[in-house]
Amino acid sequence: MNSFKLQIQTPLATVFDGEVNSFSIKSDGGALQFLSKHADLTSSVSFSPAIIQSGDTTDVIVIRNAVVAFDNKSNSLNVLALYAEHEKQIDASDSESQLQQIRDMLQNPETLNDYQLKYLENQKIALEKQLQK
Repeated sequence: MNSFKLQIQTPLATVFDGEVNSFSIKSDGGALQFLSKHADLTSSVSFSPAIIQSGDTTDVIVIRNAVVAFDNKSNSLNVLALYAEHEKQIDASDSESQLQQIRDMLQNPETLNDYQLKYLENQKIALEKQLQK
């Protein structure tokens, strides 16, 4: 079977590390599917469920604010994300609570610098998309 190494990391933890057969995600430039020996590619992801196929197993990890990079030479895909969590572990009430905190912070934009404002606006959009699923 053709497989490649996949590693998904956040600042807090390694969310996934293992051999997989395919990895599908919606990048900012469009839908991507990675298979073994994919061409070198780097892309950004604002928000997307990532579908991981390994043998007969399918895993879904929700990813926000990430860079994905496939290295053909090492036959590996690295995903560096600010947020990544297994879909089964997501608690809607936590996401709703986070969303409300962000909305509250955005009500006073004068207290935020440009980076913070842009970051919070993107997080708000991503959380709203996540809660729609």
